Amino acid sequence: MSVNISQFLEFMKLHPLPEQVPGGQVPEKRRSSPETCLHEPGEMLDVPAYCQQHGVEIAKIETGNGGQTKYILAQCVFDPSHTGKDAAIFQDADGKLGYKCFHNSCSGYGWKEARAKISGDVPLSSGGSRRNAASAAKEEQPDSPLPLIKKNELSEPFPFHVLGPLMEAACRDIQQAVQAPDALIAQCVLASANLAVQPLRDMLIDGRGFPLSLFLLTIAATGERKSAVDQVVLRPHRDAEYQADKDMDSLCALYEMELAAWEKEKSVLINDSKRTAEEKQFALEQLQRRKPKKPLDQKRLVSDFTFEGMYKLFQAGVPSKGLFADEGGQVTGGHGMRQETILATAAGLSKFWDGGTVDRIRAMDGASSLRGRRLAVHLMMQDKVGLDFFSNPILRDQGLGSRMLAAWPTSTAGGRAYSAVNVLETAGVQRLHEQIEALLAHPMPYREDSNKQELQPPAMTLSHEAKQAWVEFYNQVEAETGPKQTLEPVRGLANKAAEHAARIAGTVQLFENPAAVAVEEWAMQCGVEAAAWYLNEALRICGASNPSAHLLDAERVLRWIHENGLKRVTLPDMYQYSPVRSAGAARKAVETLKAHNHLLEPEIPKGEKKPHVIGLNRKKSREWWEVHAESGSSSHDG
Repeated sequence: MSVNISQFLEFMKLHPLPEQVPGGQVPEKRRSSPETCLHEPGEMLDVPAYCQQHGVEIAKIETGNGGQTKYILAQCVFDPSHTGKDAAIFQDADGKLGYKCFHNSCSGYGWKEARAKISGDVPLSSGGSRRNAASAAKEEQPDSPLPLIKKNELSEPFPFHVLGPLMEAACRDIQQAVQAPDALIAQCVLASANLAVQPLRDMLIDGRGFPLSLFLLTIAATGERKSAVDQVVLRPHRDAEYQADKDMDSLCALYEMELAAWEKEKSVLINDSKRTAEEKQFALEQLQRRKPKKPLDQKRLVSDFTFEGMYKLFQAGVPSKGLFADEGGQVTGGHGMRQETILATAAGLSKFWDGGTVDRIRAMDGASSLRGRRLAVHLMMQDKVGLDFFSNPILRDQGLGSRMLAAWPTSTAGGRAYSAVNVLETAGVQRLHEQIEALLAHPMPYREDSNKQELQPPAMTLSHEAKQAWVEFYNQVEAETGPKQTLEPVRGLANKAAEHAARIAGTVQLFENPAAVAVEEWAMQCGVEAAAWYLNEALRICGASNPSAHLLDAERVLRWIHENGLKRVTLPDMYQYSPVRSAGAARKAVETLKAHNHLLEPEIPKGEKKPHVIGLNRKKSREWWEVHAESGSSSHDG
């Protein structure tokens, strides 16, 4: 059975990612939030809320003569290649709607056809209307703020079966007991299994070898039970590390005794007056070969990361490690991801993923290299942190993002009735732990005379049938990465999708059968279907993490406002102290935040001027706005 990539991408075509409500100049009207507005006689459609609800991005809003409002779309709903000012929704003062695209191929389409394309037969009463001007004027309370950048809630369920029978059973037991999002569970289980198998085998396809190591990233808000799941699946790894630490105490004590005896023997030899210089030199060379070796640091799990620290751990410890953090912000927000170090960190992590030699040159320490090391990664991070990670141009251009398999599952909060199940006693989890323990007991394939610090895993190949399925997937993905094709927005990941599929397949195969020397067809089908799911997910995340520049600026300003607890803000405060440091950019951010009801114009009696207020800079300004009492620091709040 072959897996067709188009089957997994069709979901995105039918359910496009809800884009952002734009900023810019807007008519002086209050908008109702799409969750609370109704569509009753005498009301008119709230076009921005309607577009936001159905994933249509508005690029600009203009007001014309006679009260008509023109909503210029980022792209035509019938042909995405029609961009700029080509397509727009029109709304007259009485609420009458129209649609126009200025390309000849769309000349026959009006509002009726556009509405059918955007929302089908979904009634407008399901959201997206607003009260007419007369009723709106009577509203005493400002409408709730609209999200600046909205996450897609239509996440596709993770196909547990692609992880193989053992991992699938564990996932389902954890899902029943912990009730965390399915993809979060799958990521944790897959990462734990990958950490166990990565030192045992490498993959070899047509002469090109690469590790089985996976870099996984899960985006989930506070309260999604990230830590609860992580504690369950990593338990055998932590138990093994705890036991190794206990053994390390006695090993270190023995090492200190042996080293002291060696040092004494060396001292006696140096002070031996009966030997000639040549004899001493020969004896010292022989003695040096018998110098006790310091026990290797057995630490395998790392959560607080800098590249320098990881490099030193590999120098002094075992050659297979996992960078696992249930609060990934500690990693992405730490020293290793600062502006001056982020490129070197990303390049170093990419080298570990590739399985290549990792070099390090320092003025004090000189040059050194790491070979034969394996690193598995699973970072779980808050929505806002994940957004910043994926929108970071350095990480995107360097290529680390294309080496990471990301998931952003829909929240399960609100539907998690108490489950009186001890997850550690479920059959699936117990079998998972037993298999990980057995894999950890396997001796690592070390390179000779490397003091057990360099791995030399034997190669794992593909069966004939598995190779056919892999090549078919490779070609299907490649065909979808061209200009204006489905996978063009995530071309970097797509270029490595086949390798991701092979790594997942190898992990699944070895976890089920540690003695396997080749990936069978069923395991490759698992890898292919999983990689297709990740491609689909990447398209969703790409849409949410690449909003227009004015929305990103507004998001940064809004976060700054709330971090500083401001109830009102002046324009000079923004361009002097916020992340947006020009008056022009600050004005655009203000318009965007006003359009989303995060900033409000103060109520001034008719005929009076807006009063001065004193800003953070201790200067007076008439350009100031109130912060909505319900405004949050982000649409991604957990």
